[in-house]
Order: sequence, then C-alpha cells, then structure tokens
Amino acid sequence: MNESEYLFKEYCSQKNINYGRIVEGEGKSPDFWIELGNNKIVVEVKQIDPNAEEREVLNIPPEELSGEEVYHWGMPGERIRNKITSCLPQLKTFANRIHPTLLVIYDNIKCHGIQMWPELTDENAVKVAMYGIETVLISPEVAPEGEAKIIHRWHGHRRRLTAEHNTTLSGIAMLEKHNGLISLQVYHNYYAANPLPVKSLTSVGIPQFVLESEPIDCFPDWKAIGIT
Repeated sequence: MNESEYLFKEYCSQKNINYGRIVEGEGKSPDFWIELGNNKIVVEVKQIDPNAEEREVLNIPPEELSGEEVYHWGMPGERIRNKITSCLPQLKTFANRIHPTLLVIYDNIKCHGIQMWPELTDENAVKVAMYGIETVLISPEVAPEGEAKIIHRWHGHRRRLTAEHNTTLSGIAMLEKHNGLISLQVYHNYYAANPLPVKSLTSVGIPQFVLESEPIDCFPDWKAIGIT
C-alpha cells in the first residue's frame, strides 16, 4: 500500500468507520469498501505524486523560486481529472450500479517540505475537473458597470462528469494530513446515479459540498451541506 491508502485506513479507524479491503479478482478492483449505517460505499484511493519536472522545482530553495515556479503551469484540474479517468472502469464494474462510489485523492506533493501549488487540488480544481474548464464569451462592448460584457458563460472542454457520462462516480473526497491530523472532505457529483448518503457522512463528521445549481450556463459555487 502507498501513503494514501495507509492514511485512509487510519482515518477510518479514527472515525470508527467500518471498512474492508477489496480483494482483487481477474480484473482491476477498487481499493476499499466502507459502511456507514445501512450504506455500503465503494472506494478507490488515488495519490498525486510529483512528476520529474515538479521534483526539480521542489528541490529549489524557496527563496530562489521565480513567480513562474510558485504558481503551477499545468491545466486547471488536470491532475484530478486524470485520477477520475483512471478510477472509473473499476468503480463501474464493482459497484454494478447498486452502491455509491467515492474517489479519494491524496495530494502527496504538499508533503514535500513546503506547501506548493495548492491550486492542483483546491476546490476550484475539483470543480473544473468534474465539470469542465470555466469558459466565457466576451463582447467588444463595455458593460454598464464599466467592465467587459460577458455574452455567455459555460463549463467548457475537459469535463469528466455530465448527466449522461460517468454517473457511476458519486463524489470525490480530498484526503489531507496537516500537523499530524488527517482530514477528509467530500464533493458530491451533481449527476450521480447513486448519491452518497449525506446524513451518514455527517454522522461521522465529514465535511461535504454540493454545487448550488446545475453547472450549465453558469459557474455555481460549492455549498456546504450536512452541517449539524
């Protein structure tokens, strides 16, 4: 097991969440199942590790970093987007449209001495990975308030989740360890065929977020739910 899987097991133990390892069969299987009340959730745990280019930058003393290196140069949400793509086949097969599914992502880059590139896995990265890059069409006219006039806005290319595609994925959870404390927060898929059980997740103190509205012709924000 890698670091992310160990942390997920430790988190479940700390929260008294019943969990089990899924034994791999002939095909590739998800990593875990968890039980919350009467709900069984199929879980795939993925870890984001630095690539060769990122490792070079991480080895540069912080005081020598340039502005180009402080902010990540990649496509917004791309690292999360890749994890969605890689997890879907095994989740779809194992869940068999019966159980909710959860992709848990651990950003291992943050554990390399300094807190680099939070934009790789922040809430905006999660949103654009799930629903597409935020895109606007701007008119040459000036809006009444003096700013650029936006004709249309939408979530554009590189989306992974729609009403017709990948509805097997019920949500994405970001796993973190900071100052020795392990935390998990869940972002629900607006289009999930089997939604995650909000009350059951709330019962063990897991923060949860849903979109304020459907991500069509607008950029809805994440809204906290399940808070008691």
